[in-house]
Amino acid sequence: MLNKLTLSIVGDHTMNCAGCENSVNFTLSMMPGIESVSSDWKTQIIKVDMDAEKVTPEKIVDEMANIDYQVELVD
Repeated sequence: MLNKLTLSIVGDHTMNCAGCENSVNFTLSMMPGIESVSSDWKTQIIKVDMDAEKVTPEKIVDEMANIDYQVELVD
């Protein structure tokens, strides 16, 4: 089942440029179960299409922490 997930980067370390967007997009797109990723450094929003049977929001949050971004789920 494909789910849409929206995350917001919070904390001191934020995306500052298109290179940051590319890093986030690449990192998340390499995770099993991630169908597509779109991030925007101007709004600090990340949108993910994910297969809920293969990946959980918690795993995505953990993966973002591995590249030093603190994120929270947006309703």
